[in-house]
Amino acid sequence: MDKENKPKLPAVIGNLKSYSKETTSLVKDALYSIDAEQGTRIFLNMLPWIGGALGQLVYGNKDKRELEKIKSFISMLVLNLNNVLEEKIDKEYFKSEEFYILIKKVLNRIKYESREEKLMMFSSFLIKCAFKDVDLKINKEYLLDKLELVQLEHFKIMQYYLDKGYTRVGSLGCIYDSRGGDLSQIAEHFDVYETDLVNFGFFQITQTGGGNKNRYMLIPLGIEFLKFVNFEGNDEINK
Repeated sequence: MDKENKPKLPAVIGNLKSYSKETTSLVKDALYSIDAEQGTRIFLNMLPWIGGALGQLVYGNKDKRELEKIKSFISMLVLNLNNVLEEKIDKEYFKSEEFYILIKKVLNRIKYESREEKLMMFSSFLIKCAFKDVDLKINKEYLLDKLELVQLEHFKIMQYYLDKGYTRVGSLGCIYDSRGGDLSQIAEHFDVYETDLVNFGFFQITQTGGGNKNRYMLIPLGIEFLKFVNFEGNDEINK
């Protein structure tokens, strides 16, 4: 394949020098493969513990564009899982009914997702679900349903609230009302996204200033969600 027609490498791959020569060679072969199904098979063969079961879900799909997306996503899984210590993974979880449901939902969803940052969060989500010591107070399928709904703008607004400490009523002083200048850089109609986050259960409305103004705060459910899906490295999967 000539250089002009080579597919763009997913950003997650970064510097392949950090991986073994064998992994680097296989990843490049799979990503540069002309045939999407062939490339996908290479990645599935590289996935420990789950490649075989995952292949059964993938091979029934004959849509080449969808296979290209699945191939790119599985490459993220390969490299992310390559960075996780084996002793952190509950391999039996990959055989569970819960994991089957989660990964089937993810594979159906990524076919309609174009943003690589969101794909990375799906990848991180699946791997962290299999951690032995995962400390999660929320149902995983419930979290995945939320992940499907939440767009990058929502995530960035939640991260802004977390960085500013807008997580308790006492933090919502007058300076809170000037947030529009910052949030409008994320989304022109940021107030619509804030309303969404209330509906998603991640923001809570509170009245301050004599009850005349509605203000929002990021609640614990939203904070836990941000950390679990690894938005902006809040909780790196390879720590």
